[in-house]
Amino acid sequence: MTARRAHPKTPRRPAGPLTRTDADLVRVRSAMWRIAATQGEHVLGWDELRAYGPLRTMRWDPHHEPPREQPDRAVLYASPDPRTALAEKYQKYREVDPWTDAPYLYGWTSSRDLVLLDVRGGWPLRNGASATLPTGPRNVCRAWAEAILDTWEDLDGIITGSAMDGRDTYALFPQARSSTPPTPLHARALAHPHVYAYVHRWVAEIGYGIAPRVASR
Repeated sequence: MTARRAHPKTPRRPAGPLTRTDADLVRVRSAMWRIAATQGEHVLGWDELRAYGPLRTMRWDPHHEPPREQPDRAVLYASPDPRTALAEKYQKYREVDPWTDAPYLYGWTSSRDLVLLDVRGGWPLRNGASATLPTGPRNVCRAWAEAILDTWEDLDGIITGSAMDGRDTYALFPQARSSTPPTPLHARALAHPHVYAYVHRWVAEIGYGIAPRVASR
């Protein structure tokens, strides 16, 4: 009698070719929010996908190892809710810092429907992983993102649940470049009085703090 082989709940990377059905694809044309530095090193444009990667601190970078410039595997993280953008951006210390590197809150609406692979539901299980994939180790998520882009270059990206607040969030791939409008609908510093008032309310909702402004910043 042949012994049965146990399968890991979510393997380090896909064990075989990935598959999808039409039901695994979500088409969205929604608000997009992201927070990005406007000063310091590695500043990107408001709608610019990051070509360098993968970064160990990021969850869904689809780049190949080792880290290097890979424009054809670039990524941009955005969320339909600004609270999720805050929760994701400042998760390390759970403290929003409106001062260092002059971060801006950018908001826009995609100019066309985005076609995104939905990894929130049954797709991971049918492909040898489990529903824990989106909240698993970052290196595992990156390996799966790499395989997703290897398999389907036509995808605009993925839709998943934020590992921090559980709300929807997006990792957009190079195909999504054509979906951004010429200018954002919203572009203001987190420290701007009008935005700062909202930040105070949002951090209370997600349980984060706000970093004090100090002279050295």
